[in-house]
Amino acid sequence: GSSNSLLEALAAATPVVTTAAGGSAELVPEGLGRVVPVGDPQALASAMRWVLDHPEEARRQANEAARIVRERHDPAKIVAQYEALYERLLQQKGLR
Repeated sequence: GSSNSLLEALAAATPVVTTAAGGSAELVPEGLGRVVPVGDPQALASAMRWVLDHPEEARRQANEAARIVRERHDPAKIVAQYEALYERLLQQKGLR
């Protein structure tokens, strides 16, 4: 249920404003984007206004979020984690 477009925006160092729907909140590093409640247009407008009113801070946060997201969602690391998981499961079953 995670949004590829949200991950791509974060990785591209784009300031992010999203709702807390479908796992989006878990993708945005703490304090490095704006996550608002679903169905709260005033909170959404306020978050968007903050980004527009604070471009330098929004850019700083976006750059830091990009670094974190690239690190956490690096395809090579994810593949290695899956390989390690499969290897552990095979060993537990006595198949390795």
